[in-house]
Amino acid sequence: MVVPARLGGVDHAEPIGSIEAFDLLRSHGFGYPTRAPPGNPPSHSTFHPQGDHLHPRGRTRNVTSVWAHSRSPTPHPHRGTWLPRLDADGRATTFFRSGSHRSASRSASSSRSCSSSVSTVCASHNIMLYGYGGGGHNGAYLSDSIMLVSIQPQPNGPPQVAEISIPRDWYVPNQLAGGKIDYGRINQAYSDGIDGQGPVPAGQEGAGASVADPTIEHLLGIKVDHFVGVDFQAFKAAVDAVGGVDVVVPHTFTDYQYPHGECDQGDCRYMTVHFNAGRQHMNGTTALEFARSRHGDGGEGSDFARSRRQQLIIAALKQKAVSVGGIGNLPDLINALGDNILTDLQIGDVEAVYGLVQGVNPSAIEHISIDNTNFLYTCNYPYSCGAYYLYAHDRSYTSLRHFIENVFPSPAVRGEKAKVTFEDASGRGVGASGRWTALIGELGFSTTDGGTVGRQTATEVIDQSGGRDAQTARWLASYFGVSVTTRTSSASAGTPGSNGGVVVVLGTAEEKAFLGNPGVGN
Repeated sequence: MVVPARLGGVDHAEPIGSIEAFDLLRSHGFGYPTRAPPGNPPSHSTFHPQGDHLHPRGRTRNVTSVWAHSRSPTPHPHRGTWLPRLDADGRATTFFRSGSHRSASRSASSSRSCSSSVSTVCASHNIMLYGYGGGGHNGAYLSDSIMLVSIQPQPNGPPQVAEISIPRDWYVPNQLAGGKIDYGRINQAYSDGIDGQGPVPAGQEGAGASVADPTIEHLLGIKVDHFVGVDFQAFKAAVDAVGGVDVVVPHTFTDYQYPHGECDQGDCRYMTVHFNAGRQHMNGTTALEFARSRHGDGGEGSDFARSRRQQLIIAALKQKAVSVGGIGNLPDLINALGDNILTDLQIGDVEAVYGLVQGVNPSAIEHISIDNTNFLYTCNYPYSCGAYYLYAHDRSYTSLRHFIENVFPSPAVRGEKAKVTFEDASGRGVGASGRWTALIGELGFSTTDGGTVGRQTATEVIDQSGGRDAQTARWLASYFGVSVTTRTSSASAGTPGSNGGVVVVLGTAEEKAFLGNPGVGN
């Protein structure tokens, strides 16, 4: 069963997980859904014939109600699909659901089946999340947070899920309408679209994503299926609607430069925020401060740390929303999101995605951060640019796209739980082993940094597991484009491949390919 929330200027389904949810909703004053008759909709104060009180940027009025729909919604011959709505008194009425600006071929529910008899690799479903200040904030539609959620169905068992955080200060070629390019921070892509610089005119649904999504596609080599845009007010209201969230703060930190006020409104002030390590209960305001902080001490001022904090908040909110206690707050959560969220997800898409992710263990979700510890570097190396930017080491994005293409090792590979050691034989002293220890570790492997082991040109993948980790060795060899070298015993200490298990010795050729051709013209 699903309870739809108002999303993207129209109403959309939000999963609640079990049939017991009906009883919980009923106990809070809501009735069971009934099927509305086909034909013209009944009179209702919130109905608008052009799309249910559609705001030019996809917002709706806040009407206290909860939505439900049957498995077989009634198609209207000219205007779309009528779906039943439940008001607070339990009466069912109908509303009009307008279509998405994307073509039907990009629906989550189309071409997503995965048969083990056909293939062991299934197409991923990619949803972009954009977080921005919204009205009343400096740079209202500059994306403060950017995250790709990728879901890959598996022929047997639950899908694999990856959350990939993208830093807002990455200097990229933003993809405008007509093949035009606007070089700048990636966080301005969504704002450029809202201003009408993309293929969707300003003021129409999906305008922001019409620039931001193609930019992400160009950088990562993927196809974005859908987007969700959330402003700060929706974020805070959503957390408050479920009664706050519990988050385990990894490290104690203080940020003395958290923005307090809006510079473009003559109120350019800062405040101090502080968080202690350990479990913390956060309301909406505190959760937003935790997620947005950019200048924390103790290592919490990095893009990597900020991305991790945002992922922690999302995980906590998701867990609270689907818990038994959280379901009782669904009406408040629905209304909190309704006025401050934009999306092109349709009801069938939400149902399909929900069906895909059922049974996913939260601990198995991959949390990946693209930042200056891996594929990017800051502007002071090798250039000075007068402002804080991040640039790609490889301006062709080949190495980054290759990594994104391989973020889902097969369950059989991950099931070996192999111990993988990375050794740096590049001779460059740039920490290649540490970089790959972190990157491959984010894919669910148990990895160790073996440090520097001399110098060699070719990269080697050495299997010293006696066949126990053969699939892991083959996967790594395929990733790095080499063959597996099998050894029955470890080499002498201090020589390449002497760490046991599966060892990847990173040569100069791999490091050169990874770094590519750095330059400002990304």
